Amino acid sequence: MRFYMVVRGFIRLIAFSFMFFGAKLTAAPLVFVLPHFPPFAYLDQGIVRGIAVDKVVPVLEALELDYQLTLVPNYGRALEEVKQGRAVGFFLASENAQRNKVARFSQPVMLNNWSWFYRADLKEIATPAPDFSAGVTIGTIPHTNTGYWLKKHNYQYQVDGIDNLLKLTFEQQWLDAIFVAEKVFLTAAKKHGLENSRYRQTIALSKPFGIYISKAFLASSPGFLSRLNRQIAKQTGVQGPLP
Repeated sequence: MRFYMVVRGFIRLIAFSFMFFGAKLTAAPLVFVLPHFPPFAYLDQGIVRGIAVDKVVPVLEALELDYQLTLVPNYGRALEEVKQGRAVGFFLASENAQRNKVARFSQPVMLNNWSWFYRADLKEIATPAPDFSAGVTIGTIPHTNTGYWLKKHNYQYQVDGIDNLLKLTFEQQWLDAIFVAEKVFLTAAKKHGLENSRYRQTIALSKPFGIYISKAFLASSPGFLSRLNRQIAKQTGVQGPLP
């Protein structure tokens, strides 16, 4: 497996190795991990790109940090890298109790709409007030907060990558609805040529999307989060926590 990095203005590809991940985080550069979550973070011709990079890199540059961005497979791996002290944080992410045990959430960078997407031909769902609580087969992406939300609210669901979820819903019709971040679905739908007329969308929640910073790191750098939050507010124009 390969991991991809951004290091202060240039991109380089490194091989995943036991030695790299076996070592504890050193003072410089600061390692931030980004879950593979298109269009927020993904690989394009060997370069880490996405909304997360576009939003956060200007903040890190303004703080004059020596930093390193590493793409990891999912949010579960991102949290594990922070737990093991191999990264100081990850982004973009929304809050949950599991993440809050090991890291602190920054000033929000943007809002992320969690949405239901479902087949337009399902008349029992495609109503002004669709009900997904009973008799609806649901899919979401593993290790994401949409999945944790479904579990917390006792929904029955299955997990898979967004490409397979589209296939299971709109080709094989094994699923009735997909519950994911709005931009994730819309990007995948465009990629696969899924016409707008074939699905409906209902926005369920709008969640703050920000940066998680390791509590262990903050213990040795107590002013870092305040500096980061001020710079986020300056870069985004947001002066306080979003609702």
